Formats: sequence, structure tokens, C-alpha cells
Amino acid sequence: MLHKRYKCKVINLRALILTLDLVAVSVLLLYSCPVAEAQIGYDEVVTVDNTTWSIERSTIPGTLEIEGEVNVTGIVIRDSSINNFAGISADERTISLPGTMISSEKTLLVSKGGPVVITKKIKGEGENESANVTISEAWPTFLSTTKAVGYSGTQISTEERYENNGEVISTSFNANKLVKVSRYDTNILGMTVSAEIHPGYVKETIQINKSTYYELMSTCIGKAYVGYELGGGITKVKSSEYYFGVSKITKSIKTETEVPPVTPAPTPTPSPPLCPFP
Repeated sequence: MLHKRYKCKVINLRALILTLDLVAVSVLLLYSCPVAEAQIGYDEVVTVDNTTWSIERSTIPGTLEIEGEVNVTGIVIRDSSINNFAGISADERTISLPGTMISSEKTLLVSKGGPVVITKKIKGEGENESANVTISEAWPTFLSTTKAVGYSGTQISTEERYENNGEVISTSFNANKLVKVSRYDTNILGMTVSAEIHPGYVKETIQINKSTYYELMSTCIGKAYVGYELGGGITKVKSSEYYFGVSKITKSIKTETEVPPVTPAPTPTPSPPLCPFP
């Protein structure tokens, strides 16, 4: 028993949904609507003596909207990703064995191009040579996604992973009964990178104007995991949480970093209401 409704506008992502019902009738839906040939980016490599520093960045200006719901009795395989729009990524993978599943999704991605200013300075010669590189990037990007799933049956395995330029939030569930609603809102307004390259060492500073909000509500009979990692180097926040048996999780994560913004952020649309399940 399969009911599916999807609306898709200007997308650049990978998505695969495979549904098998209990009488071995299969349906394969593969959709990909690329944003023309609009990718922009830069790749800088600087070498001083035998020491090399490099950076590679890319994005695609455009808009992605996905809205859909699924009601199925059978087997579901789902694999979707939004990869590296100005450092923002989202991945979801779900496999369910025979059972009943209801799921819904509403996603909006807005990515805009903007100026990138790269400045290089070379100082000294030989062993005293050094290079300074400064990059100012203004690619405002906004992602908002709300997903809900309700499942009862043999077993479901579902995981999601979100990243905004090194800040990672991830969850996974293995259960025979699961109700889960998650919401992820994130944006980046601009980024400034400074690098000092000397023979034998590199000093790099990254300043990003960005913010993230994540909310999770779940009831699970089985195994649940929630993890997040913020920051980098010696300045880091990291957490891994595992729950076994019957669990009820309500959690929210909010982060924000600021540098002087170069350009306004894309305007978000109101988030959809959380989806109830019987």
C-alpha cells in the first residue's frame, strides 16, 4: 500500500527512494533536477619552500524546494543528500524491513553567489620567505529542513547528518517502533580566511558569520544515537549519546558565530508544523 506526493523545484542533490511491498511489487523513483551549469568556486594553492597551504570552495546559486509524504506498508530504502553548498551539507539514509511507515519532508535551500576577494603578499627570500593570503567570501546560503517518520514493524534503521563548515550534528535509530520529528535550520552569510605560510609551518585563521538551530523529538523502542561536534583544533565541543531500550528524547542545539556580514542572508520561509503520527 503506497501513497506518495512530491513537489520539486530547481534542485541539485542526490535522492533515491526504493519501495517494495509485501507481495514483491517494486517501485523505483530516482529524481534529479540540476541547477544548470551554474557552479562557482575557487581553488588556491600556495607553496613556500616545501610547505604547502591550499583551500577549495564551491557553491551553486539557486533554489531547492522539496515537499512530500509517504504512507507505505512494506520495505523502504531512502538515500538523499545535499552536498557542499558553501560548506553546508545534509545527508539522510533509511532502510526499513517489512512494516508500516508514514513519513513527511519539507526542505528549502537558497544559495546565492557573491564577491570573493583574494589578496596575496610575498615577503623575504630563501629561508626568510613567507606568504600571506586573505580571502573574503560572500556566498549567503540558507537551508531549512523538517522531517518526520513513524514506523512499526520488523526493524527500521535511519540516520541523518548535517554540517555547516565543520559544525556537525548527527542522529541514528535502529528500532522496531519509532516516532521521530527533526528540524534543521542553518545559514552562512560570509567567511574570511587568513593564512600565513612559512617554511615548516602554517598559521590559519577562519572567521565565519553563521548560525544553526536543530530540534529533535523522538520515541523509540530499540537503539538511539545523538551526536554533535562544534569548533575545531584544541577549541572544540563534542558529544556522543547512546540510548538502548525504550527512550524518549527531546533536544535542541543552537550555535552562532559572527564576523561583520558582507551581504544580507536569504530570507527564510516559515517552518512547517511538526507532523503527528498515530
